[in-house]
Amino acid sequence: MKQNLKIVLAISIMINLVLAGVIIGHYSHSFKENCRRKPAKHFSQRLLGIKEGNQAKHLEMKALRDDLFNILTAETFDAEAYQVKLDALRKLHHVKMEMISNKIKEMAMTMDQAQRKELAKEMRRLHGHKKHRIH
Repeated sequence: MKQNLKIVLAISIMINLVLAGVIIGHYSHSFKENCRRKPAKHFSQRLLGIKEGNQAKHLEMKALRDDLFNILTAETFDAEAYQVKLDALRKLHHVKMEMISNKIKEMAMTMDQAQRKELAKEMRRLHGHKKHRIH
């Protein structure tokens, strides 16, 4: 009986060690991936924060676009009004892009080359996927 108990105990310990190894291996792999992608995720969160902070500018730009379409579709085309709205839209777009560019520059100044490479990858990813776009 004592012999059987020792065998069962030894098997139980081995199974527990295997399970612990699998769990630790899984979580350490996830941890390494998160550490490698952390600057990029941090980057996208900060840029999306800029977008949320510029909600008023975004709404103003949308209103200007609507005005442009209304001018275009009006019975008579008012070239002067169209140009005024277009200039205002371009100015707002320039201000927004300047803010984003400055934020990227500030972030890049605090990163090493590997982090900047991740940043560049994330910028491409954000630019390529419509639901994650910044502008």
